[in-house]
Amino acid sequence: MTKSLSRREAGAMAVLTAFAGTAAVAQPRGPIGPGISHSTMGITVGDQRYVMDTLRVGGVALRASQLARSRAASPLVRAFAEMELREQTGLSQVLGEISGVRAPPPPDPRNAALEAQLARVNGPAFDRLYGIGQIEGHQQMLRIQEDYLRGGRNMHLRHIATLSRSQILDHLTLLRDGPRLLGIR
Repeated sequence: MTKSLSRREAGAMAVLTAFAGTAAVAQPRGPIGPGISHSTMGITVGDQRYVMDTLRVGGVALRASQLARSRAASPLVRAFAEMELREQTGLSQVLGEISGVRAPPPPDPRNAALEAQLARVNGPAFDRLYGIGQIEGHQQMLRIQEDYLRGGRNMHLRHIATLSRSQILDHLTLLRDGPRLLGIR
């Protein structure tokens, strides 16, 4: 008997599959066209801003989730953090391949303060702060994706923004139910 996937699991599989497909597209073989570099796939200033903003906020989620491995009390928070680590690692890899950006830029001051707070707490206090930070970060990330979808023209980045938006909405649903689902009362 095969187990059917939950909506969240199916969404995660779709994003991972799509990211794998996008990564293959991001490394074309042979000439692309005049004035278009293999490494940047015709990235404009607006595209670069989208990539940098996505990597900046994603970098905060990545570092916070790394801390959750050792500081979180709730097994569900640690499981969410592992999911977030995989997602942000894949996203940064694909965006790096498309844009040439290899490392996330430093966080903005507010997110840097959150990271510093997370580094000072453990257990249930970490779980609560991590949950709050993830909600705020996912809301920021959603705005970035939706802004790009309103005006961005790079087909590969539009695909990533579309898939990311879907995954972010799923994560926000989970996080909004977080006090009960993640054990961060």
